[in-house]
Amino acid sequence: MKISVCIPCYEMFGRATEMLNVSFGILAHQTYKDFEVVISDDSKDDGLVKELCDLWKPLLNIKYHKNTRKRGLSSNINNAIKFSSGEIIKVLCQDDFLFGEEALQKTIEEFDVIKGWLVSSYYHTQNRQSFYKQQIPKWNNRMYLVNTIGTHSCLSFLNKGSVLFDEHLSWYMDCDFYYRLFLKYGEPKILEYPTVAQYLWDGQATHTLITPELEKKEKEYLIKKYANN
Repeated sequence: MKISVCIPCYEMFGRATEMLNVSFGILAHQTYKDFEVVISDDSKDDGLVKELCDLWKPLLNIKYHKNTRKRGLSSNINNAIKFSSGEIIKVLCQDDFLFGEEALQKTIEEFDVIKGWLVSSYYHTQNRQSFYKQQIPKWNNRMYLVNTIGTHSCLSFLNKGSVLFDEHLSWYMDCDFYYRLFLKYGEPKILEYPTVAQYLWDGQATHTLITPELEKKEKEYLIKKYANN
C-alpha cells in the first residue's frame, strides 16, 4: 500500500533546506519502502528547495512541484495532495520529522481503510535530540474550533476522493480539516505509538503568521460554516 508523504515548503526564514535535510535523512532510512515524497514549494527564493530535492533523488522517490497557485499554508498542502499517487496521504510539516525508522511501517500496519483516517501520538522537541510531552490525540465533537488532535503532521488519510484543506483558513486549517474528515468517515483511528516529532522554534507559523485578528476572523467564519451541524 503506497504512501505519499506530502511536505509543503517555503523559505522558512532561511532554514528551509536545514529542515528538509533532517526529514529526508530519516525518510531514507524507513523500514517501509513503498512511498513517495511529494514536495510543494511555495518559496520565492532562487530554487534552493528544488536543488536539495535533486540531491536526494538517488536515495528517495521525490516529486518536486512548484506551487503556482495562490500562496498560503492550505493552498500549498493542497498542491502536494493534488500530485500524490499513493493510496494513503501522510502530511508532514516542513519543520517536523518522522520519529524513528519504523514510523511509516507502523502507520501502514495500523491504518484502517474502513476508518479512512488515522492520527498518531507525537513528541515535542526543541533540539531534535531530546523529546518530551508526548501528545496522544483525542476526539471532540467541536473539533473545528477546539483542536485536541494537534499538529497535522500526525495525520494520514485515504487519497481516494480526498478532502482538501479550506484555503480561507490558516490558524484553524487543521481543525476544520479534521472535522470534515469526520463528516466523511467518522471518528479517526487513534494510534498511541508516536510516529512524528514536532520541532518547536521561534519561526513556527504559530508565532510568525497568526494574529489575534486573524484568529477571530477565522473563528467567526467556522461558526457560520458549521452553524447547522
